[in-house]
Amino acid sequence: MPELLSRLDYRLVGSPTAYSTSKALEAALDESTDLRDVIRKAAYESNGWTYLFDPEMVVMMSEGQLSDFARQNSTDIFAWVCEGVSASYGFRIFSPELRRDVLAVGGSVETDVGPRLAEEQNMDWAEANETDILALAMRFGAPYDYFAEDRNYAVYTLDESGVPAPDTTNAKSTEPPFRPEDIDTKVVGRIAVESADRDDSTPESPALPRWVQVIAGLLLLPFTLLCTAGALTIFGVPKVQSDPLLQLVAGVISLLCLWAVSIAVRLILGLKGKGLFGPLTLRIIAATAIGLVIGGLFTGIWVSHPFRSAALSICYVLIALRLWKIAAYRARGAA
Repeated sequence: MPELLSRLDYRLVGSPTAYSTSKALEAALDESTDLRDVIRKAAYESNGWTYLFDPEMVVMMSEGQLSDFARQNSTDIFAWVCEGVSASYGFRIFSPELRRDVLAVGGSVETDVGPRLAEEQNMDWAEANETDILALAMRFGAPYDYFAEDRNYAVYTLDESGVPAPDTTNAKSTEPPFRPEDIDTKVVGRIAVESADRDDSTPESPALPRWVQVIAGLLLLPFTLLCTAGALTIFGVPKVQSDPLLQLVAGVISLLCLWAVSIAVRLILGLKGKGLFGPLTLRIIAATAIGLVIGGLFTGIWVSHPFRSAALSICYVLIALRLWKIAAYRARGAA
């Protein structure tokens, strides 16, 4: 990685810093360098690739350096950008020459160079979003997990004063593809610089026409709302109120009904899925799970069902912790 960064005209400030947890890595990336031209990038290995996390989103624009590096190291380079504020989505693939280059900004395809690849199946770049880019990375065999796992990370502190401005001569627009003020550490411009096996055996299902989605959503919504209302009434049954196991079953049924409602609403509004629930909803559900544990201490359930209550309380706490972690993951993706 230092060789690649040097080719890109970055100057290493000090030695790379190693981190073994995602929490420590994120803290390091969020910490200010207090210098205008000094920035940080993270690198790690996963899925047979070496990943470079590039918050400034400029590395992928260095066509000559990346092509030379791929050629001299007999490897492929897959780089992508996903920036929600300016709606900039695209990718580049070098093997070793630039084989494919796509960039859409604000719903307009600014760059479209090279033949369309199998990994782009059913993608409409004019309507691309974060979900599409992450699915594309998955199909290339280089999925991105927002630093969700603890692994060996290296953070490079770099002086970028010698880095030239990105070359955007292939773009139809004279404006830069993304504005510096749009960028924060949750934005991803990533280079994977080690070969990986490609899996083209799992085609993506074609999207339904909008009119079919709207009709399906309108038909489903009243039914799912009725099911949700019915599921919530289960909590009023005396036997359910006195049995924590039945409460858990009723909660699962209610969540499934709410999930069905969310699908109906998305079909009607044409929203592309980024998970069943947003970060706030997941945190509310997690807090509710903890609330059930605390509430059980005052209802007498622990006296009548001590072992079952203990087992379910442990499950509630584990579920709450997992939901909170998923909420943080999705909050990073939405930023």
